[in-house]
Parts: sequence; structure tokens; C-alpha cells
Amino acid sequence: MFPLLAGAPAATAQELAHLLTELYGGDGILLETSTLMGAPHAPHFQADSLQELNSLSNDITSALGFFSFNSTVSSYTLDIERGVPVRTTDSLGPILSERATTIGARRLNLGFSYNRVDFKRFEGQDLDDITLFFTHEDVNMDGILGPNPPDFTSDVETDSVRVDLDIRLAQDIYTVYGTFGVTRHFDVGLAIPILYVEMQADAHASVARSATDPPSEDVHNFSPMPMGDEDFTDSSVEGDAYGVGDLLLRGKYNFLRGEGWIPNLAAVGQVRFPTGDEDELLGTGDWRGMGMFVADDTFGPVSPHLNLGYEIVGGQSHLNNLQYIVGMDARLHRRATAVLDLLGRWEPSGDGVGDNLVDVAIGGKYNLWRALVLVTNFIVPLNRNEGLRTDFIWSLGIEYTFGAAE
Repeated sequence: MFPLLAGAPAATAQELAHLLTELYGGDGILLETSTLMGAPHAPHFQADSLQELNSLSNDITSALGFFSFNSTVSSYTLDIERGVPVRTTDSLGPILSERATTIGARRLNLGFSYNRVDFKRFEGQDLDDITLFFTHEDVNMDGILGPNPPDFTSDVETDSVRVDLDIRLAQDIYTVYGTFGVTRHFDVGLAIPILYVEMQADAHASVARSATDPPSEDVHNFSPMPMGDEDFTDSSVEGDAYGVGDLLLRGKYNFLRGEGWIPNLAAVGQVRFPTGDEDELLGTGDWRGMGMFVADDTFGPVSPHLNLGYEIVGGQSHLNNLQYIVGMDARLHRRATAVLDLLGRWEPSGDGVGDNLVDVAIGGKYNLWRALVLVTNFIVPLNRNEGLRTDFIWSLGIEYTFGAAE
């Protein structure tokens, strides 16, 4: 028993977006040159392996970047003219969604949040257990993989290469956000994310043998000393990146402050700037603009809210999507608020990968001291077989209004 244990050495790519294509040296799957029907037989799995690894890499990396920023609704704001904090809502407000009401003229709120995103599945497959099969090239270009007498009598084209992948992909997202009241009815908000992304992939390749004429082990091997089904080769790649992600600028106009049965209504416009490095998985690489309708009301301690928006992606209309958040925040105590939201994102003209994502978010806010508010939140995917998904996303944040009296 003498399998090829060493395999290819671990490698680090310069760009995370193309990390998977760096497996096996970046040249695809290469086998030992052998002899077939008296002539040299070169490896014929390279083209398909390069194509499949590149396709998988593009599908996974293009699914990144769709995380939710914290709401621009603040628990406390700073009245600049008086220099004191002002409670803006009966409860401490929502976390990921918007309320229609604004914070008021010349008031300021600042916040910081941390999100940990550890991806576990892609299109229903566990990232640590993805299997790819690379087919043999059609050597004589007859459109048939296998014997086709009299031009080609061997069945070596029926062999394939199996690659088992273990992929680990995670993001740490640090977001600084703020909201300023320009007028009584108009707010502007800015969110600046800083990301740390790490990715690693281990690959185990073996020949899936089916050829009998000549026997597969006489033709397709990784090792110059074929050992039958024991013959295999391994490869690993890893990399990480750190930097500013895509900046988000928001504007909200509260055009109706409802009374009685009439809810509060507002319109939100936001632009996401492609400031993050797309090749390092720090940003999407696209300009994105969204218009959103917001409605909310309060019934005793409970405040339901609805956000409905449509996002346009510059240059890639198939990524245009409808986003919605339906939920409520409930005052449990003067210092404590619970939040429950259903979040959705749907691409009507998508490519079939992650076109319809539905999550539930459960969180809470607690007023620790003066105008210092602790924010916690958990997002759990409801359709875990769609797109690039986690088991859950957890976040921790703080909001603080400067100028609070002791």
C-alpha cells in the first residue's frame, strides 16, 4: 500500500475571489502522461476541472455581500441645541428595520455593531462536503465520451476525476453608523462597514475508474507508480483580507405622522457605493440604489412595522431585487425592548442561485446607563437550501448619545 499522500502543497492566493481556482497550482487537474494504443496519452481533465472550479468559485463569491445594516432608528438622540439626550420612541425601537418617524431636527445618534457570519451551506450542500466530478475531454471530438469505432475504440473517456472539497468561509463585520436629523421630517444616515474575510479550501482528488479497455489504472493516474484505487492527490489553499466594505448612505422622509387608525408613513432612499474590494470579497463591485416604503404604528407596548423596497443593481439587471421586512418591536420594560422581524430578498430575474432568501431575526435592546443602549440580534435562515447560507448570524452592538447628564 503506497498511496500518494503528499499531494500538492498549500497555497495562498492574492485574491480571495479566485482562491478555489488556485487549487492544484491553478492549472486544473493534471495526471501523469501515459501510453494509449502505442502513443503518448496526455492528461485530459484539465479543461473541465478549471471550468468547474471557476464556476463554483464565481457562484459562491457572488452570493456574498447581502447582509443587513442596523436600522437608522435610534433609541436616544442628541438634541444639539440643548445638548441633552432625547428618548425618541416609547420602546427602544427596531434593530434591522426602519420606522417611519424621524429623530427630529438637529439631533444625532451614533452606533457600532459587530456581526459574525460563518457560512455553512451553498445551494443545500454542506460547504465542508462538496463533491465535483470532472469529465474526460472528447479527444476525437465525435461528441461521444467512450468508444466510437472505427475512429476510437478505447473507453478511457468514460473515466472521471472526483474531487471532495472542504470549504471554510467566514466574515467578521464591524459597522459604524450614524443618523442626523436635518429637519423635523428628514433624516440622513451613513453606515461604514469594515470587514475581515477568511477562506480556506482542502481538496482530495481521486480517479473514478470505469474504463476497461485498456484498464483505467494503466492510463489515468496521479502517480507515476499507479496503486489502483489508492491513487489520489490533495491540495489546500487559504487566504484572508481586511478592509472597508461598501458604504451605505440613506435618506428618510416622514411624510405622514398618523393619528388614530392612520399609520406613520415614510419614504427611504439609499445608495450603496462599491467602495469594498470585490476581488478580496470585501464588496459587491456594483452600485446599488433602493427606494423603500415604510409604515408603522403603535398599539400599547407593541409597535408593528413594514418595510418594502426595490433595489436596482447597476450594470446587472438580473440582480435587481425586492426586499421586505415585516415585524414588530415590543416594550418589555422602560429599559428593555424585544424585536422580531421576518426578512426577505427576492430576485425576479435571478440566475437560480439564492434568488429567494427568507430569514427571521430575533433581538433585543437594553438601556444600560444614561443613553447607552446594548443591542443584540440573531438572524436564522428559514430556507437554508437557497444560496450561500449560515446556521445563524449573531450580532452585538451599542448606541450612545453624547452629551448625557450624569
